[in-house]
Amino acid sequence: MSAALTAFLNIGAGFHSKEKEGLYKQVCSQACRKAMELLRNGATAEDSVAMAIQILEDSPLTNAGVGSNLTLTGTVECDASLMEGSSLTFGAVGAISGVRNPILVAKKLVACQREGNLSLGRIPPCFLVGEGAQSWAQTQGIPVTSKSDLTTESTLQTYNNHKRRVEAADFRRSMKRTKYMTKGNNHIPENALSASGDGPKGQTDFFDVLESFQGNTRERDVNDKQNLSNVNDNKDEDTRKFCTNQDQCPNIQSSGTGACMKKLSDQSVQDTVGAVCVDCNGNMASGVSSGGISLKQPGRIGSATMFGAGCWASNPTGPSDVGVAVATTGTGEHLMRTLLAKECAEVLQTAEWPEQGLTDLMKNKFLGSRMLECYSEKYGGFLALSVQRQSTDLHWSHSTKSMCVCVMKQGHAAKSLITRLGSNEIDGKTFVLHGHKL
Repeated sequence: MSAALTAFLNIGAGFHSKEKEGLYKQVCSQACRKAMELLRNGATAEDSVAMAIQILEDSPLTNAGVGSNLTLTGTVECDASLMEGSSLTFGAVGAISGVRNPILVAKKLVACQREGNLSLGRIPPCFLVGEGAQSWAQTQGIPVTSKSDLTTESTLQTYNNHKRRVEAADFRRSMKRTKYMTKGNNHIPENALSASGDGPKGQTDFFDVLESFQGNTRERDVNDKQNLSNVNDNKDEDTRKFCTNQDQCPNIQSSGTGACMKKLSDQSVQDTVGAVCVDCNGNMASGVSSGGISLKQPGRIGSATMFGAGCWASNPTGPSDVGVAVATTGTGEHLMRTLLAKECAEVLQTAEWPEQGLTDLMKNKFLGSRMLECYSEKYGGFLALSVQRQSTDLHWSHSTKSMCVCVMKQGHAAKSLITRLGSNEIDGKTFVLHGHKL
């Protein structure tokens, strides 16, 4: 195969403010140009993917490496993975702390697997998490840093704003439940335990009353979730502001908490970054890196760690076969349940009409997937590079408000752009699909 050297990357699907659009495009172009420089000098696709993602991790604009979202306890835990298409080798790290560039750990895991078994026939790992991942990274010469080096003023401000809003929401829900439980028929009558029964004092009637009480509570829980999810839905985009200080944030006991109760996902910043490349030997590679969702539970891992969910790469095995490299972005739980990266790759390798196949994929196997029926909105996207003979095609799609991508082909300048949902399209419920032939 003699396809042109190509680098294609994104800084995540989510929400990209128009005020920072130039900065997003700038960091995308910088990473793309560096990847192409390596490719022109004979570097492998996986080296170029790792370098592009490393630059994105070093930028405080992205939710990866420096500037990652903070966990519920204010710590930084990152996920990353890399896959190369010649041997289908995959390496990943999850919930790793103290490492500025998690993609380098994933890349090292790929390299170690290719070296074969360890002493006494032990199988080398392909996926490491937490403290074990950090310790292993140190043994491989990958530097470890402090939390302060990975945290920015912006991420701290976001953490404090989000934490305050969650506390306000929890307080409001607690007060509503207390109110429901202490009025009307939603409390256990005082004489319930003294009612007559066949067993010990009040046993039969007590459990009857308790069962009814729990049923009413479950109904209230459903109503609470619906009410909380609709709080402030009448606010337009300009009035959906984070509270930056106590004066701007109404007291959580007041009736004006709506402005602080908007779902965090409605103003989510860009998510998982990713890159895909094809090198001078026709080898393909893909990689992703993410700081995870804001206020995630410590120890939570996302799609950037999971085989088939975060990234996928496969070289063509014959002259008529299609080589693919895919990187996904969005809410990890949604991508993991649908294995979006692998599904996307299979469409590109098998569909007679790839555009129609990808449309059906996003419509039926992502937004319409039975695996995601428990979610009212599904946030996800992908970028994909497919190569067949001398033809190279790009595709990207997202169900989030926006996505920032950049592509560079040998002999051409890097081109960055941000695509957005239309004015009549609803994020989490609809999607856009774009394609380009190089």
